[in-house]
Amino acid sequence: MPAHWFPLVPARTGDGDVLELRLQLMAYSAEPDAVSLGTLLHTGLTIDDDRPPREGRRVLREKVLTRWTDGTAIAWVRRRATIGRGEGSSGLRFDDVAPSV
Repeated sequence: MPAHWFPLVPARTGDGDVLELRLQLMAYSAEPDAVSLGTLLHTGLTIDDDRPPREGRRVLREKVLTRWTDGTAIAWVRRRATIGRGEGSSGLRFDDVAPSV
């Protein structure tokens, strides 16, 4: 698994009726001290199961520069969320048969 993947693991709430997703570190990461490049979610945070769409969510961080009416430059960083590109693949395969030569 890539070091920058932080999975949303299903977990039951205290009621046991509602399923939530909890952000956790990879259990078998090649880099156990991996850190994220940004902070959108914190480890241990829970979100409702129905919130993330099946096709995923892509969050872009962009630097923006504009000018005010008097000509002064104003810069900021914005985040923009778009629909993802579908379910990702880690490359993990089970029961894969390769022909022997």
